[in-house]
Amino acid sequence: NRSRGRKLYNEHPVLACARCHMVGGEGGAAGPALDGIGRTQAREYLLEAIVAPNASIAPGYDAVFLTRHDGSTVRGSIAGEDDAGLTLRPVSGEAPIRVARADIAKRENAPSSMPDIFGTVLTRTELRDLVEFLASLSTPPARAGS
Repeated sequence: NRSRGRKLYNEHPVLACARCHMVGGEGGAAGPALDGIGRTQAREYLLEAIVAPNASIAPGYDAVFLTRHDGSTVRGSIAGEDDAGLTLRPVSGEAPIRVARADIAKRENAPSSMPDIFGTVLTRTELRDLVEFLASLSTPPARAGS
């Protein structure tokens, strides 16, 4: 049921998706905006993204964990990468951080910041409802003044 899925997306007491994902310009920015996701992704993909978020991470949201030569660490999503270094968007939402390649002692892929507990916290009916809501997001929201 799409309306129950919308309620879960916005209001689930433990896992409200809207804390990290935007729809219609509302919500968090830690994860990708989901406007139009129903147009570009099949229900199977949506379900997998909910229950196994590390299976396929949206481009621009893949995270790395860097250890610098001085022992300090930084974790974030790759905002940019070139021969000189990486620019990371920290998970905390702080300003992007630039790390020079020469300063990096170790680079590791980090798991998705989305918890992989949805499959155990949500019932099968709730999962179906949430997928149905996401599948209904087939068009970008109308812009103000349109």
